[in-house]
Amino acid sequence: MKLSSLFYLLFAVLLFVWPASAQDTLPELALWPESLVPDEPDDIEKRKKPTTTDKTGKMRIAYVDNPTLTVYRASEKNANGAAVVICPGGGYNILAWTHEGTEIAEWLNSIGVSAFVLKYRVPRRDPVTPHVLPLQDAQRAIRLVRSNAEE
Repeated sequence: MKLSSLFYLLFAVLLFVWPASAQDTLPELALWPESLVPDEPDDIEKRKKPTTTDKTGKMRIAYVDNPTLTVYRASEKNANGAAVVICPGGGYNILAWTHEGTEIAEWLNSIGVSAFVLKYRVPRRDPVTPHVLPLQDAQRAIRLVRSNAEE
């Protein structure tokens, strides 16, 4: 079985069996097989910065080299069949994880929408075209969610 087939199978199983009420231990799914994250520059480790949390509890993620999707399934009684991929902002330098990611996902769940919070690659890898690698991650996330929509 190919690694990509195994990933899709795992993704589908987690979406199907994961209860929405288990918000404290949400599944975080790798977007790319670990050795296949595309186009990473060799010097990215030098730009590693810590994740911070401010006094109000808002988390800012400053370094991602292995993109993931965190699954927030709407409850079965409330689900309307819609899903959204959330890409928290931060100017390609950080991810405003709590404020523009998880809080939005929880609100979407409250109105019956399943949400997938994308942890895409930051900080910017290329100052001239900072959007290229995060865009690859967003496209991959949308493909994965769409291809597993029935689950």
